[in-house]
Amino acid sequence: MGASNLALIFAPCILRTNQAMRAQDQLRDVERQAICVQTLIEEKLRQFHSTLTEIVTLETASEKIVENLRLIDEHRDSTEKEMQTPNEKLETARQLFMEQLEFLDSEKYK
Repeated sequence: MGASNLALIFAPCILRTNQAMRAQDQLRDVERQAICVQTLIEEKLRQFHSTLTEIVTLETASEKIVENLRLIDEHRDSTEKEMQTPNEKLETARQLFMEQLEFLDSEKYK
């Protein structure tokens, strides 16, 4: 159901006046009430879609970071077997990716 239809249904209940009015007067107010409620519904929908888009973007970035961490761990494991010494650059890169992942997780739950 669209925002305009929802507004027509709920506006008279949400924006009802507490004054005694004739039915004709109340019917004239329905259009203005519906416009107000429709605007509120559409704005909330825009906010909702924006939030969903941000969540999807953060999820995609998190997945890429997790994949990079997996690749770093695989490379580190293979080079440690050959050299018997940890690579400092790999550890620095891994630490940076871990910090980015923690930041993205904190942003996701805001």
